[in-house]
Amino acid sequence: MQDDEDKVTNAEVRKHTLSMLTERVAEGIETRLKWMLDPDSLTAEQRRAFEDLPPDERPRPLTAHDRPLAEEWLSSVTSNKIELTDRIKSGASVVLATCSIAATITDTVRDPGDMFDWVIVEEAAKAWPTEVVIPLVLGSRWTLIGDHRQLGAHREEEVGQFLASLRDHADKDMRQHFEERRERERVLKMFGHLFDDLAAAEDGTTAAVSHNAVPLGRLTLQFRMHRTIAEPVGRAFYPLEPPVLDDDGLPKSFLDTSAMADVDHGVTRPAPLKNRPLVWVDTAGLDDCVEEPFWFNLGEVGLIDRLVDRMRPAPLATPLPQDEPDGLVVLTPYRAQKRLLENKDLLRGRVHTAHSFQGREADRVIVSLVRTTRTGNTVSGNIGHVGRQEVANVLLSRARRLLVVVGNFGHFAENGGSRWEIVTSTIKRHGVVVPGEEIAER
Repeated sequence: MQDDEDKVTNAEVRKHTLSMLTERVAEGIETRLKWMLDPDSLTAEQRRAFEDLPPDERPRPLTAHDRPLAEEWLSSVTSNKIELTDRIKSGASVVLATCSIAATITDTVRDPGDMFDWVIVEEAAKAWPTEVVIPLVLGSRWTLIGDHRQLGAHREEEVGQFLASLRDHADKDMRQHFEERRERERVLKMFGHLFDDLAAAEDGTTAAVSHNAVPLGRLTLQFRMHRTIAEPVGRAFYPLEPPVLDDDGLPKSFLDTSAMADVDHGVTRPAPLKNRPLVWVDTAGLDDCVEEPFWFNLGEVGLIDRLVDRMRPAPLATPLPQDEPDGLVVLTPYRAQKRLLENKDLLRGRVHTAHSFQGREADRVIVSLVRTTRTGNTVSGNIGHVGRQEVANVLLSRARRLLVVVGNFGHFAENGGSRWEIVTSTIKRHGVVVPGEEIAER
């Protein structure tokens, strides 16, 4: 909608924003009226467009009775487009909007019964229930699309931490929020919890879900990632429920890969990347690849810079959109590491955090994990943000053709918890672990 138009960067999508539609419709009306009132006021190209129309489609000459009305209409269209904008809004059959902007769509609609037939909310798992309800009240049928196993609503984790902090609060009413925190979290994570009963039914622990009463579905075929890249993602974050292990003791996934996704990345240098969609560059043993609070790793920065410098064919140049073929992005969970990576000329314009890159993809992705030191007995203390499965899932699932993970392999295998144990074991089996020296010294 209008308030969000400055955020639209795609040229094709921008053609359909409210202001651009208004200008295009106004221009069409103005040109047509001028043809009927005064053809000589048009350019030769505009006149030719009308002259080339079949006679039955060409605007008819105006009568003396019609000319004053047409002149008044022409004056209105050229001087005041507000009414035209409102008519486009109220007459549109398809409207794209954010959840918050959706509240303004019906500002000019006088009939409260004039609702949309269908409301589709994309990335529904990333929205708070209070955000989702705004567009839902505008339609009689709803479709929510999202992935609750990736990043959730903004600051969702902090809300959980706040509820947990109320355990010993002096006020008993506040302590009650702690005691009922599971119910609170169930509401706040509405989209994900819609699937709890479906999972239980598949597990056989509850009666089968009636899809007439609970219309839930789950996609089981992915088209983005090469199937080798999808192996650790599927096994760690999309396992069969109840778990089913393969002969190597790794969980099987319900996620399958389309043959359309199995495209070679074409990178031939550095040599360890050739014909390998999934590579872990192990920084163990590199003296400069050590984490620093809060949190960065200068050794990984230098290693990634050298890797990109030697990559052949070279990645798509910036500032071209890196979601195009041969595009390359670098992902990291830490802002301090992002700033250091962006200081390198070859990496500038390519670096993102997991949160800023969710929902996007690139042919080539390099992930900088940063953490290297065991500090205690908790996953979050030892590997930080990527101990959250949602963050790890996003980092590892953005690549289409080539995924290179840069980090201390042993540290994540031993101290990253069950998810990273699955990820590292799967990469060891389906991908390749390359000593960092092979990249640093080439």
